[in-house]
Amino acid sequence: MSQPGHPDIEAHIYRAIRTVKPSLGVVPMTPDTRFDNLGLTSLDLITVVFEIEDAYGISIVEKRLDTFRTVAEARDVVARLLDTGHGQNPRLAEEAG
Repeated sequence: MSQPGHPDIEAHIYRAIRTVKPSLGVVPMTPDTRFDNLGLTSLDLITVVFEIEDAYGISIVEKRLDTFRTVAEARDVVARLLDTGHGQNPRLAEEAG
């Protein structure tokens, strides 16, 4: 389920995961997918978080919001940060433009 006003957050999270660990490219993922079930190392996971931060111009780690366990929880953190004005979607704006 996408967040209103932020329809592509899940897609960007899936893309970040597959960028960091290409072998997961064929693994089906849903909002309920747990990061610990994907075989991501702690370094992989923090790299996924950095990919998400870069894509949305937000700071998840700095705000100590990186304790999510599922794609849905990550999506909700990103949406909450964007809704409170903490992100600017710089890369998304470039892709649309």
